[in-house]
Amino acid sequence: MWQAREFDYDAELVDLMLPAIDGVQVCRELRSAGRRPPVLMLTVRDAIEDRVRGLDAGADDYLAKPFSFR
Repeated sequence: MWQAREFDYDAELVDLMLPAIDGVQVCRELRSAGRRPPVLMLTVRDAIEDRVRGLDAGADDYLAKPFSFR
């Protein structure tokens, strides 16, 4: 969180299942701090409710693993 607040990144890749704080809370804190880089949530949690929760928290996109480039 400190680096995300301190440095300007072109984009941020966030997992929902982080050890200390989940990706939804990370995204909410970034957005409430006025940080606006594009956020991609990349996670194994693929339920519709998880996707909606991530996008509602301010993520720009949500991608469930595993994925295929095709």
